[in-house]
Amino acid sequence: RTAHSRMFPKKHSFSYSYLYVGIPIGIKGRIGNVLSVDSPSPAWFDIRSADYLDRSTSQQTLGEKLKQYLQTQGVDERDYEFAYLVTAPRFLGYSFNPVSFWYLYDEDTNLKYMVLEVNNTFDERRMYLLKAGRGAAALDDFDVGETKGDQSSTKTVVFTNSWSKDFHVSPFNSRNGSYSLRAVDPLASLERTGRVQIDNTIVLKSSENHPKIIARVFSTDAPLEPTTITALQLSRFIATWWWVGLATLPRILWEAQKLFFRRKLEIFYRPEVTSSSIGRPYTDEEWDLEEFFRAFLIHTVETSREPLRVIYEPAHNAHREIVLYSPTYSTSLSSSSSSSSPSNNKSRHNNNNANNNQPKPSRAHVLDHTLTIKILTPAFYTRLLHHPSIGSAFEAEGSSPATHEKARTALFSSGGGGGPGPQSMEIFLRAVRDADVQLQLRHPRTGWLESLRWGILKGLRCPPAKPAYPRPEEEEEGEEDEADVASAAAAAAAAASGDVAPAPPSFSELDRFMQHSPGNLDASSRKAYLSLATKLFLAERYAGGLPAVIDLLDALLR
Repeated sequence: RTAHSRMFPKKHSFSYSYLYVGIPIGIKGRIGNVLSVDSPSPAWFDIRSADYLDRSTSQQTLGEKLKQYLQTQGVDERDYEFAYLVTAPRFLGYSFNPVSFWYLYDEDTNLKYMVLEVNNTFDERRMYLLKAGRGAAALDDFDVGETKGDQSSTKTVVFTNSWSKDFHVSPFNSRNGSYSLRAVDPLASLERTGRVQIDNTIVLKSSENHPKIIARVFSTDAPLEPTTITALQLSRFIATWWWVGLATLPRILWEAQKLFFRRKLEIFYRPEVTSSSIGRPYTDEEWDLEEFFRAFLIHTVETSREPLRVIYEPAHNAHREIVLYSPTYSTSLSSSSSSSSPSNNKSRHNNNNANNNQPKPSRAHVLDHTLTIKILTPAFYTRLLHHPSIGSAFEAEGSSPATHEKARTALFSSGGGGGPGPQSMEIFLRAVRDADVQLQLRHPRTGWLESLRWGILKGLRCPPAKPAYPRPEEEEEGEEDEADVASAAAAAAAAASGDVAPAPPSFSELDRFMQHSPGNLDASSRKAYLSLATKLFLAERYAGGLPAVIDLLDALLR
């Protein structure tokens, strides 16, 4: 059962039945007729590794994804012996998991770590890695029911931890404050009572450290073993629980309307995710736009006349970076910079015509010529399309201090992580301008009808939807370097575009790149981009930013 109690600014409580399934990490296939894990023939209730941890196109098991995530957090697989996942399973292919619990044990079955995997209704995700520490309680400090066996053991049975809140879960709570967790160790409970017990309490505290929301999920019935369940028990179980997972989201919406209409609570608009969280999945349009943007980056860096390294991390790329080098970037410099990180974590796009005789620059020079582009959410790609230039897009989506931290869709930094100055951004935008000038000297290979469609696209271009947080609440100290990078981006963008306001309809650098389809792109990519961009502009202008509406109208007209 799950229970929530809001303490202020208005009191509100609710309690609902809930179904959790616990599985050992490493198990795969069907477990009787009731449960399956990554099985090609799913059972009634199903768990799929694609629903958990980092989003990835690769087919990884739960164990592989857990290992990969823990490595990014500095936890080696030798730090734990085995793990369990407690989560809400899919039923008939559907589930919504507000929070899943990962339990990591050492060889002595001591609960060493927990991972709380939190999902919001926007399909965004945040994992919190928590380590057992001070504040854990022994059995005598916590009642887990009637005990059995040896009572003299002082083995920890309650896991506690606290951490800062940095993820948007509810529109009725800001992203400020902190959480605390008090969780019963299921295996310790099993040793003491002969029964696995889930009993986790999460307290959300305000910035003033006052308890605001108390959320608890706890066992109310004895768990069922899927390998021994009878046909009659299975029928009763399905009849009792099939609807619970389907009702999770409607229940959330029902309680939300109570808070809005009855309690009159303040609404906090959804901010974009921080770099520590995972944005929503790609749409079909964003998958295509990411491919086009990547090709644009490759072409820009390959044609740069100045030394330039670009480290590009697409959204949901499982921390695997794509590193691009310009032809004039030193080969020896490339080798020294790449040695700082494992080669299996990076995809490198090297140029064969690098100048091997170029003197090796200083470390400051290395950082000045390196630009890191980290995409926080797939929304970046659709918003990029609406901007009149790459420079204005970078400034608006993440590099400018005038962009609210909660509205950023990307992070841009010099030197691979906050370098000394704006030079790398200036170099990159000069490379964009130079490549664009070269493309404008050519004549696109298009017929009159396609030229007409490009003209329509140019006329339809409109700004992206306004972010929920258009201005920063205050500027923090120590942001001088970021401001320098932003001002360089704005200056270079203005130099490239002429800084005419209001600007007449024009093609962006990405438009002209796609018109000429250089590199690995072909005519089909050009036509796909043209159709996609036109649809997105029409959707923003006339359909509330919903491309599906344009698709529906197109289907009806056809």
